[in-house]
Amino acid sequence: MDRDAWVKAGLWFLVVQGLFVGVWALFFPSNFFTGFPGYGRTWVSPLGDFNEHLVTDVGGFNLAFAFLFGWAAVTLDRKVIVAGSLAFLLYALPHLSYHLAHSSALEPLDRVLQNGSLLVVIVIPGLLAWTSWKRGPASEPSDREPS
Repeated sequence: MDRDAWVKAGLWFLVVQGLFVGVWALFFPSNFFTGFPGYGRTWVSPLGDFNEHLVTDVGGFNLAFAFLFGWAAVTLDRKVIVAGSLAFLLYALPHLSYHLAHSSALEPLDRVLQNGSLLVVIVIPGLLAWTSWKRGPASEPSDREPS
């Protein structure tokens, strides 16, 4: 796979992740609160009381980022990739920090799964921002390194 294919794969992964969380939290906030991430596991409800406003905000936020990452995947616009990835990191890093500090409410396996999944959604946009900042997509001739 060439570089652009890896960038697209990372962006589409973030789109799917954003749609999964976004649709569930926005349209089914109570179910999201008690059932996320699914498969019999619960990562949100052990951390505090239900707040429909905050859960639906999380849903809308994730849908907005899914749209932005989708736009970036379709256009491979270097500026959109970098700005979107860095903006997402402004959310994802404090989000991970919160969960690391409050993970004692979860079972050991859930701690590992939750914090590992939160780390993945930090590493991917971090790599996308870094590689796109360093060198734009190959489809942008002015940013291509000489052969």
